[in-house]
Amino acid sequence: DLSWLHPRLGGAATLASYGVRHAMDRPLAPVHAEAVEAVPQAHRDFLNACPTWLQRGDVVFVHAGIRPGVPMPRQSETDLVWIRAGFLEDPRDHGFLVVHGHTALDRATHYGNRVNIDSSAAYGGQLTAVVIENHDVYLLTEDGRVPLTPHR
Repeated sequence: DLSWLHPRLGGAATLASYGVRHAMDRPLAPVHAEAVEAVPQAHRDFLNACPTWLQRGDVVFVHAGIRPGVPMPRQSETDLVWIRAGFLEDPRDHGFLVVHGHTALDRATHYGNRVNIDSSAAYGGQLTAVVIENHDVYLLTEDGRVPLTPHR
């Protein structure tokens, strides 16, 4: 429901870092044209080449989550990037551990079938770094690895 230029999504701030100013205060067509000129082709190529999901062993990494019951190759990009309802409350085993963000929390949380690592860094919270070995998840802290056990 939000434009990429909405303050909560950071698009305008990202464009400003490339020199495109006042993106939210101008018509979209000239902002887009200026962005295409300002953002190096190598950066656009990199972003276009990024997968929407990545599986390593029995762990799937995705931005927002998955549509439960849909095989990974058939997941829609919209769900992978935006889903909340239908995923966050689903307790079933997906056949792999889903590591995601998109839904900001105070701290990373392990739910057994998924791990939300969005610890509100965009809103001033700490950035979360984890180590995942099979389904064991560890927070990387100043004191070393700390197990992140499933929340019940």
